[in-house]
Amino acid sequence: MKLLHAQMLACLDELESLTKQSDPPIDRLPAVRLALTRASRNRTALLDRLHGQVVMLAAPKHKKELEALKGEANDSLILSSQHIGLWTLREIVARWPDYCAASKDLRAAMRRRISREAELIYPLLDKIASPIE
Repeated sequence: MKLLHAQMLACLDELESLTKQSDPPIDRLPAVRLALTRASRNRTALLDRLHGQVVMLAAPKHKKELEALKGEANDSLILSSQHIGLWTLREIVARWPDYCAASKDLRAAMRRRISREAELIYPLLDKIASPIE
């Protein structure tokens, strides 16, 4: 999970850097977007596989948060899919400043989600990885 989060954060950092350019860096942008999409999908798949174990280990006060996080994952997936569908390379080139603004909002949402996942899930994943006492 930590590796996937690190990959996503690196892609988000690179997207941030690319969107600061005055013209769309079409030579680099598609690869970064694809890498982010792949890491995000792999993260979602891993969370889906581990969800039951993580919830079982969570304190009662965190179980609701984990369930909410799972529900929000579907919303995030829809928003990401809509963003990718709307912002084709043709649209990015035609409306670069608008893309930069939309990308900034989505990147901020992704960073918040990664932070929340790390806060809730990392301690539970440590329990899964540790031998039972």
